[in-house]
Amino acid sequence: MTASPPQRLLLPFARQRLLGGYKTALCLRLYGYLHTGLDVASAGRDRRVHASGSGIVVAAGHDSLYGWGVAVLYRSCESVTGERCDLIARYMHLSAAAVRTGDPIQTGDIIGHEGSCGTGERHLHLELDAELSCPCRSPQVGAGHSFWLAGADTTVDPALWLFCGPEQVLTAAPCNPAWLGFAAAQLLARSCPNEKALL
Repeated sequence: MTASPPQRLLLPFARQRLLGGYKTALCLRLYGYLHTGLDVASAGRDRRVHASGSGIVVAAGHDSLYGWGVAVLYRSCESVTGERCDLIARYMHLSAAAVRTGDPIQTGDIIGHEGSCGTGERHLHLELDAELSCPCRSPQVGAGHSFWLAGADTTVDPALWLFCGPEQVLTAAPCNPAWLGFAAAQLLARSCPNEKALL
């Protein structure tokens, strides 16, 4: 933990749809693994991925299976419960990266573009990790990757650390609400009260 001013991380798109939540029972039952991030898709033609806060790019490169990836260190992040800690954010499945390792970034800066590399549909897989020493190590990946590396699970639920900014739009994809899980559904309800019927 640093002495940096606290910051609330924002969702990655101007307009977005929630596709899947963190470690949902439905994903485990159907696919046999725990989904360790939040799946978000851009809504509309703007597929630019924005920095969630002020931080520094600690890794950026191309992965042999998942396309472009970016890892960002965000200091003094504040959760919905008021907890604070430093977090690594991993942005996966990008079609292009707009930043390089070592770049400082501010909230809203463009860090890449949404893609579909290594996945069945266009979306962003966003992980948040409390372990800072290995920014490219993700429990979501296995063997065969060249940028992302398999690692132990030290992730936290992104839905507890992400907020919808005043100019952002968040809706749910037309799918089974069980894909979201409780925290992601609560994020949706906080950001868009008319979506409460999905809970």
